[in-house]
Amino acid sequence: MVSRRSQRLIVCLIILSLVFLYAETATASQSYPLVCRGGGGMIAKYQDDPRYGISVVIFFNKSRSPASTHMPGPGYCAWLDRGFLEEERNKVIYHPGDTRIREAEISEAGIKINSYRGNKADEMDRLLRAVRHPDIFHLRVHRVKRSDGSNFNEIDRLGP
Repeated sequence: MVSRRSQRLIVCLIILSLVFLYAETATASQSYPLVCRGGGGMIAKYQDDPRYGISVVIFFNKSRSPASTHMPGPGYCAWLDRGFLEEERNKVIYHPGDTRIREAEISEAGIKINSYRGNKADEMDRLLRAVRHPDIFHLRVHRVKRSDGSNFNEIDRLGP
């Protein structure tokens, strides 16, 4: 039989766990606007990810000017309110859930993805089209800090 004191201790531990879980979730949800222009040297890399199954990593050139004063050129991304800092990475990571490439054509001209399947198929199609075409697109990203001290930006959503 569990004593009354042990019951209180267990309840306190559960409450503390919920408080810390909520605080971590609230901190992780801070997202920032990133403005990009596809084309140029921008590329997308579709890869296995041990934690999420699949990741799409978008590599771009870093703009030194904020997008609010100078829209990025082809292949560049810019923060809305400031230029990129030297130590900031030139990539963002997108996790498409269970979405996978269903059909692709491989030829001398390159790889053309014809269709996707999964819960984020439309979103992934929009993102990869944006990477290829020299038009402005918007992302919301949040910073993820790894246990080794490094960090990266993860895409929360497409659009402003």
